[in-house]
Amino acid sequence: MEAICQQPAGTDLWPGWWLDGQTWPTDWEIDVLEGDGGDEGAYHCHNPSGGPGASVSVPGATSSFHSYAVHITPASVSL
Repeated sequence: MEAICQQPAGTDLWPGWWLDGQTWPTDWEIDVLEGDGGDEGAYHCHNPSGGPGASVSVPGATSSFHSYAVHITPASVSL
């Protein structure tokens, strides 16, 4: 899945595009784009044990469009 998005600006907003399993939070949660309430977005995974995976900031997420994508196979998740 892939989308080109620009998240809205504003500290009171927390936009997101995420996927989760039928028994969340015990299943994976994949945040393809998650706003941080400021000018940066992030993408990350939460694993089945509830711990956070990698989190990488996306500077300028509110000032321009960015391409966000996730590729899922039975053996891996790539953001």
